[in-house]
Amino acid sequence: MRGASFTDCEVPVSNRIGNEGEGYKVALSTLDGGRIGIAAQATGIAQGAFEQALAYAQSGCGKPFRHPIADFQAIQFMLADNGHGD
Repeated sequence: MRGASFTDCEVPVSNRIGNEGEGYKVALSTLDGGRIGIAAQATGIAQGAFEQALAYAQSGCGKPFRHPIADFQAIQFMLADNGHGD
């Protein structure tokens, strides 16, 4: 599927965002704002995933050898590396 072509496309002055010749600048500033929102969402998703993993590790759900997996030193190191020494 081919993308749309805007060759010789005229936009009425009343429908323009910004001044003539500044379209690239406007587009980049819009993308910058979007990137901040996407980064914030990704950070929140990562934090939520970590908190779920921490809760699972500390619960009785994953109990190899009759201990929660959070009792194992390797898991404790991983949790500490992520700034959560709970």
